[in-house]
Amino acid sequence: MNLFARRWNKLKNRHNQQVVLFHKLEHLRDRLIVEGDDAVAEVLTLWPHADRQQLRSLIRNAKKEKEGNKPPKSARQIFQYLRELAENEG
Repeated sequence: MNLFARRWNKLKNRHNQQVVLFHKLEHLRDRLIVEGDDAVAEVLTLWPHADRQQLRSLIRNAKKEKEGNKPPKSARQIFQYLRELAENEG
């Protein structure tokens, strides 16, 4: 396999890993909004340094936005926070 092919495969693998992580974080975000404290406990198990109060506040706001048919600003913030936690773990 030539150098270009190896680099291309490495880029594809990295991209695929990012896509998988993206979907896992989306799923976790959705669970946080639906399940609340049970899912928060899971996040704290994965990332003990996560801010419980910040998560609970974002979840509460996301639920209000969903009920009021408003743009999902807080849901996006939850996803961003989860992504930061995942990126900072390594």
